[in-house]
Amino acid sequence: MESVKIALLGLGNVGKGVWNILNMNNEEIIKRAGCKIEIVKVLVKDKNKDRGINIPKEILTTDIDDILNDDDIKIVVEVMGGIEPAREYILNSINKRKHIVSYS
Repeated sequence: MESVKIALLGLGNVGKGVWNILNMNNEEIIKRAGCKIEIVKVLVKDKNKDRGINIPKEILTTDIDDILNDDDIKIVVEVMGGIEPAREYILNSINKRKHIVSYS
């Protein structure tokens, strides 16, 4: 089955909500979209912070370049809030030909 790999920029309240929705509704998403949506990287400020959700530590990163330089990541979901550095990260993602979803 085809898998669309995405990255989240931020794992606060909105980011955790996106994580939970995509994971809890995985089967329905596959049924409707015809492919799996897989979160493969999550940009955070602190990888060791307890976020109260079950998320694999290996997908957490503090380096935006881990996302920008991964050609397998096709979609970047920005849920950081604020203007900077979110704006810079979005523009850099666009320059890397990634699709953007932004929460404002």
